[in-house]
Amino acid sequence: MKWIGILCGLLGSLPVAAAEGEYFSEEIVQQGTLANETLLRNAMPGVAAEVARRGCEVPEQFFAFVLAMPKGEVGERYWHERWIVEGCEREYPVDIEFREDGVNAAYWTIKNKG
Repeated sequence: MKWIGILCGLLGSLPVAAAEGEYFSEEIVQQGTLANETLLRNAMPGVAAEVARRGCEVPEQFFAFVLAMPKGEVGERYWHERWIVEGCEREYPVDIEFREDGVNAAYWTIKNKG
């Protein structure tokens, strides 16, 4: 579980990092994430676990991109993001759906389990 310490260090750079590569396309609406700090802390271990399941135990960098802006009423909004995780000499795209569950709560689901 080395990645937990690494994740804590990478958390602050997630919303502002920039990456180059095949993942930039018309489907990217905005660079960065719309998730607040608490939601980021909750989602990051799940994303790292997904990347580990795909073969990389040591993620190095995370880059976030909004694919769809929030839709719905406050407390029921949902949106999609793609996090590009770099590590083990590869890039791992992880598509995530975020969904509010009331005014001060939200959850996330990985959509493209590899």
